[in-house]
Amino acid sequence: MYQVKNIERDEFKRRYKEIIESMASVHNLPDMPLPKDVFLAKEIRTKAPKLSESDKITWVPEVEWYLETLAVVGKDMRLSLCHNDVNQNNILIPDEYPEQLLLIDYEYTGYNYTMFDIANYCVELQYDWSHPVNPFFLFDDCWRPDDDAILDMIRHYKTLIKPEILTSDVIMLKQIKFLMIGSELMWALWAMSLDEGFNLDMDHYLAVKSDSYFKKKALFKNDIEDLLAMNTNGHSV
Repeated sequence: MYQVKNIERDEFKRRYKEIIESMASVHNLPDMPLPKDVFLAKEIRTKAPKLSESDKITWVPEVEWYLETLAVVGKDMRLSLCHNDVNQNNILIPDEYPEQLLLIDYEYTGYNYTMFDIANYCVELQYDWSHPVNPFFLFDDCWRPDDDAILDMIRHYKTLIKPEILTSDVIMLKQIKFLMIGSELMWALWAMSLDEGFNLDMDHYLAVKSDSYFKKKALFKNDIEDLLAMNTNGHSV
């Protein structure tokens, strides 16, 4: 039995092509006998009622806005089986075969917008989960991949998927940005609804998630407007 370790943050960024290939291997699986509810929308919808009354004041309007927007812009997004939790803790490197990586923990696997896995990965690139002391992670907004880096991911992803089911690079970039906001919202709601017993400074994590959600919502405002215009008026972006 060989030993494994979690991937380090620098390697998590550097080996993005292999990580995207692992995502694509899930996306390319044949149709599975699983519920076809969209994972992102379902998780947001089911977590929101569990919020405290004080949290609902801030987050219920955000949930309503995101789900209403998702109902429009999601019309042109492909659905497939997705991992839905690609992060540093869920990728292992075998000690004897460091050139390999293993995507693990399929607890959240389900049907979702295909680009969500890339979007969630882009969000997770802002974290370092190897921090050994409280709050047990580091976050840096400067680690968020820029448009060129995301476009590079998209172009590699396109080599792994049937071309007829994909759209333009620019539209996919805008979709990924909108889904990055959804990732921030979904995991913020997860943190607010979680019971005790998780080895994480949840207050700090939630503060980081909240701040990052609102920053991305403002930063990607024009991209969201483009997607809405494209879907409501039939215009190309």
